[in-house]
Formats: sequence, structure tokens, C-alpha cells
Amino acid sequence: MLDADLVLADRMKRVIAEDDPVLQAFDENAWIRRLDSHAMPVAEAVDLLDANRRWMARILRNCTDADFARTGTHSEAGRKSLAQLLAGAIGHLDHHLRFLYGKRANLGVAVPPRYTAV
Repeated sequence: MLDADLVLADRMKRVIAEDDPVLQAFDENAWIRRLDSHAMPVAEAVDLLDANRRWMARILRNCTDADFARTGTHSEAGRKSLAQLLAGAIGHLDHHLRFLYGKRANLGVAVPPRYTAV
């Protein structure tokens, strides 16, 4: 999840800063297999995810409506605006949290109300 979040942030920054950038797709499963993601301590991954999200929030707060309309071309999904990329990044995290909290609920661990309908 962390690698994907970093890639999504990179794509958003490219759309903000560059004219019609190419947004390269990547194989998440290959990254997991080859980059030993499971070896990273959970606390480090959470800290990096949090820092990345805070940095992107600062960048996005300075964007204008025109910035959110800027686009890049995803190598598989075609044209994507900054607004679409941001919605996808938010949805990606929520998707994983619903999955995680569903597993926790099956173990009898408390789940935040927002994620109880899995």
C-alpha cells in the first residue's frame, strides 16, 4: 500500500508541475515480490505513509481549480486529471482499510464505525 501511495503522489506532482506528463503504470505484485516490502517494520511504513500524505496535503492546498483540471496520460488508463488522481488515491486507501478492518472484525477486534459495512 505504501509503494502505491508514493507512486500516486508522484503522479499528482507530475500533473501539477509538468505539461501533459506520462503517468507510467506499475505492477504492484512485482514490487511486493522484488522489493521485500514485508521486511519493512509496520511503524516505519505508517510513518512514511503519514509523512507522504501530509506533504501532498500541503501541495494540494496550494492548487487552484485550474490545477485540479490539469491532466496527464496514464500508460494504461488514458487521460487523468489531478482531481481524478486525488479521488483514486483516497479510494485506494479506503479500499485497503475496509479490507483490513474486515479481517480485524472477523477476529473480534473493534472496527471504526466508518468501516463496519465491509
